[in-house]
Amino acid sequence: MTATLPDVATITRTDYDVPAQEPDDGKRASVKAWRRELADWLRAHGIGATGPAWASATFGERDLTTLRRIAADSGDDGALVRHWAGYVMPSALTSGDMTDWGIVAGGPVSDPETGAVWIVATRSHVGATDHDAREAVTATQDVELTADIPVRVTRGKGDLTAR
Repeated sequence: MTATLPDVATITRTDYDVPAQEPDDGKRASVKAWRRELADWLRAHGIGATGPAWASATFGERDLTTLRRIAADSGDDGALVRHWAGYVMPSALTSGDMTDWGIVAGGPVSDPETGAVWIVATRSHVGATDHDAREAVTATQDVELTADIPVRVTRGKGDLTAR
């Protein structure tokens, strides 16, 4: 299955510039505005403004793949935005992400020889009905992704305004 390739601007979100570092003027109002801008930027990219990812962002981390991996590995339910749709790099995929190939199970694995990123994707559908019991069939497949091509992702019901 081939997915259409997104414009690179879908990753960098032209409507959300990368926030600057914490202002050094020491004024409460400017720090508050900076923190709000940083939180909006994280949420626009599907990362919650809480936990270890928030701490990393406030200390200067601006790589979205790194921040998303930190959020996913934190074990915090609010670390990734619950209903979000957008594009992420393949190495930032995490368990529960819905892609064109199915729902991601586990985390991505990078192939050191080829540079490709591998994920396990599952799809479930209800099989034939027997009046009383409906059998669910789950298909699992390994998917090879090119490391530098963004992947369309939906979490929960998605938020179409975030695309």
